[in-house]
Amino acid sequence: NLINKLMNVYENKLGNTLIEFLLTKKNVKIIGKKECKNKDRAPTISFIIKNKSSKEICDSLIRDNIGIRNGNFYAWRCLNALGIEQEDGVIRASIVHYNNINEVELLIKSLDKLI
Repeated sequence: NLINKLMNVYENKLGNTLIEFLLTKKNVKIIGKKECKNKDRAPTISFIIKNKSSKEICDSLIRDNIGIRNGNFYAWRCLNALGIEQEDGVIRASIVHYNNINEVELLIKSLDKLI
């Protein structure tokens, strides 16, 4: 249906904007595919910043009024397999159709100061 297609295109744009930024940072590891396309990746982006605590990063972003979380998100076996400490876990940005590009750019601006 047309609405689902339009939402998918919009969500891909938002998700890919964040992913493209994260890919420019050598100390960032993105969990999962490196592009949102063809409905094969949701714009829920999980990542870690090497040698930095996910909680510390999220706490700083929250102080910038960005809704973001860290943790294992019930995927502790995956984190173990990836060698990621499950208590601190990953940083997860959930970007969907009710977000806008300005919010993604604010997240990128705040992350850029921390990475």
